[in-house]
Amino acid sequence: MLTLAGAGQARADGYENVPVGSRTAAMGGAAMAGGYDSAMPTLNPAGLARIPGSVLSVSASLYRLSHVWVPAFTADGATISSPWGDLAVSQPGIDSSEISSFPSSIAYMLHFGSETHPMVVAGSLTVPRSVQRRFVHSYEFLGEGVAMRDNFTTFIDEEQYVGALSWAAGFGRLRVGASVLGSYTSRVRTIARDGLIVLGTANFHRDQASYSESLNSVDLSALAGVQVDLTSFLRVGAAVRSPSVHLWGHFKGSEDNTVLDALADSFVSTTQIEGEATRGMPLKVGLGVELFGERWSVAADGGVFIPRSAEYSRTGTVLSSSIGTAEARKDQENEVDAVEPTELVLDLALGAEVQITDTNWLRLGVFTDFTAAPPASETAAQITEQRPSPRHLFSFPLNKFGGSLGWGTKVAFVDTTLGVVGSYGSGQTLRYVPDQRYSGATPVEATDARIYEVMAFVSAALDLTEAAGGLMSQL
Repeated sequence: MLTLAGAGQARADGYENVPVGSRTAAMGGAAMAGGYDSAMPTLNPAGLARIPGSVLSVSASLYRLSHVWVPAFTADGATISSPWGDLAVSQPGIDSSEISSFPSSIAYMLHFGSETHPMVVAGSLTVPRSVQRRFVHSYEFLGEGVAMRDNFTTFIDEEQYVGALSWAAGFGRLRVGASVLGSYTSRVRTIARDGLIVLGTANFHRDQASYSESLNSVDLSALAGVQVDLTSFLRVGAAVRSPSVHLWGHFKGSEDNTVLDALADSFVSTTQIEGEATRGMPLKVGLGVELFGERWSVAADGGVFIPRSAEYSRTGTVLSSSIGTAEARKDQENEVDAVEPTELVLDLALGAEVQITDTNWLRLGVFTDFTAAPPASETAAQITEQRPSPRHLFSFPLNKFGGSLGWGTKVAFVDTTLGVVGSYGSGQTLRYVPDQRYSGATPVEATDARIYEVMAFVSAALDLTEAAGGLMSQL
């Protein structure tokens, strides 16, 4: 019988995989030292003090095309070995393509104080993380007198929303800021597998398994940052985000298995798990530098994420029951205290902007988005189940590299940005070992996976102070 009590799947696409802030997104996320847009409440709130007036920002409506490809999920080639000889494989790989649209942030920044000693308070809501994947896969193994079919249907959806209350102040060349961050994370994951083996006319084996989970978590964190103009052409910045404090969370999962065999044991089993879940924000330390001139700037950022196991955990109760023909099976109740493995992450970003005309800017950048999950090979080595559950499949520890390009235009008191972000990622996921899947045991192993993403965004920032001044001048 299968159980849900093992380790879960850590975040596998970086901690914040959605570009936020018009200027920051177009520059690949490099804004720690000189940023001043709606990304600042969750990146470095000190940058809010660079905003010249009160601003309402909607940044951005994001359109994303994501394609995940596992070229050898089913088999390494056109055949696999089995106790009945070599079997032809109809489809060796799987893929998932998703098109999605969602807003990434909205912020209101209220400016007061003097020109030499500005002060800003801000409220913002961002979506720094969004993962959507859907795999529908059907394949066959065919040999002499042997026919086998496997069907997989998988859906993964994870969203994180972060609200921030921020404050910033400027003192000459020094700017400081702080944010209180509240996050809500939601994750839904379902996997269904249906396998059928037919040997001649009298022997068959059918194996059906389904796994589903839903998770919600509310967490609280704090962020403090500083920016300093060291010279007339050099800025530096730093920010520290505290590990989150867990406020509330809930996890509910279930797994059902049915095995029907004409010549051997048949059984039905079900497992339910429910309890407290945590999906928090890890400690993050960010450093940045920006070189700038009258009509240009070049920025570089580095961010280190130091996760704790407490931020990716589940505690609760597992209830298991089954009936079978080969042996008496009893209901069981167990406690579960599971943590998800994570690793330290270092992400880098390099960006630049050039003022083409008095009202137009060209921005571009490159960046990394590394995974927090350990290699899939390490996870595979820890799985000792004779018949591994489908829940072990479709985790994707992928390291991504990307680039961005944007065009900013300011007309009167409206600042707009159009941009595109593209990335390529490689890593591993888990699969059943092809040549052992019908040998009485189905262990899992790592196999290569790739991801391609393209995101387009449009944003608008309305300078309310400038708009009010223009209106008063007209009156």
